Amino acid sequence: MHAFILIAVAGFFGLLLMAIPGVGRHGHSHTGASGIHHSHALSPSVRTFRSVTRLTQPRVIFSLLALFGVFGGVIAWNGIAPVTAALIAIIPALLVERFIFDKFWNFLLQFQGEPDAPLSNLTMQLATAVTEFRNGKGIVEVLRDGRSVQLTAHLTTQERDVSVRVGDRLQIEEVDESRERVIVSIRT
Repeated sequence: MHAFILIAVAGFFGLLLMAIPGVGRHGHSHTGASGIHHSHALSPSVRTFRSVTRLTQPRVIFSLLALFGVFGGVIAWNGIAPVTAALIAIIPALLVERFIFDKFWNFLLQFQGEPDAPLSNLTMQLATAVTEFRNGKGIVEVLRDGRSVQLTAHLTTQERDVSVRVGDRLQIEEVDESRERVIVSIRT
């Protein structure tokens, strides 16, 4: 019985350790449901290979350890010999992992952010000066994909000596994507 508890704790601890790097960050996973839902169109040997390969993923291993430990502990707690409990616990652990946990994780992993539009799409948009411009350089704020972003801005060569104050409206003339900065002109 104690072995099942240790196995379950190891599985839960492994899942927890896998989750820590993602806490507080937004991103996406490169794993997902891509091959699982379409496996019915594949040959039996390919489906078998994918099933076996799937079992080597860390998330699946830790989930199976946790489930095996829980099911084995419950079965052994009911007076069944540990070896028999271990053999019986394999079946519900595999079934719950495949038909509940796997579906749950695939559901969670389908949510991912939309990629940003290229900076070049900001050309000819209006921007607001966030700082005063000194020597024709400052910071502007512009809406990009519905979000407010700030970029380094340079005035056009013709307007380099013109005073720009906080809140002044500017128009983006060019975008330097490699340096993430824009060339702006004063909106009249």
